[in-house]
Amino acid sequence: MSHSLRAELQNDFQSRVDQLQNDFQSQIDQLKEKITQLEGEASRLEKENSQLKSKIGQLEEKVKSLEHSVNKAERKSKYLEIVKKNEQWEYPLSVPTMGKLMSDGYDEELSEEIISQIDYIKDVTTKMRKGESINYISIDFYYEGMLPHYRQFENALVEYQHTIDYM
Repeated sequence: MSHSLRAELQNDFQSRVDQLQNDFQSQIDQLKEKITQLEGEASRLEKENSQLKSKIGQLEEKVKSLEHSVNKAERKSKYLEIVKKNEQWEYPLSVPTMGKLMSDGYDEELSEEIISQIDYIKDVTTKMRKGESINYISIDFYYEGMLPHYRQFENALVEYQHTIDYM
């Protein structure tokens, strides 16, 4: 093989190698540029994701607050329904008179205590039916004629318990 042919082949080979290196370097440079773009996009998406998570947290707090408000409004509405239902309610039983109790054999002091206790039960029962707040109830007296009054009280207490749930 002649020296000139060999030199020409070497030049041709070197030229191809140089061209391949240039092509590879160009592809590497393009890939580096693309990686830089993708890293920038990833950074932007991470920031956006963080902002969205923050907004989601804020929205979840708003939803909880709104749910609480709705629940409170529903309880208030149910409470008002019960109060409305009992708006015209009147205590259905009469309180015995001093004369009636004394003719039944009770002395004056005991008759006064019975009337006082029945008046108290009547007052508390009426307040509960009307949805008024009751802080303390004390019934520590019994006489058999009070049983219908106790039943009225018991029924009002059951309903009042439901209104407490709505208050």
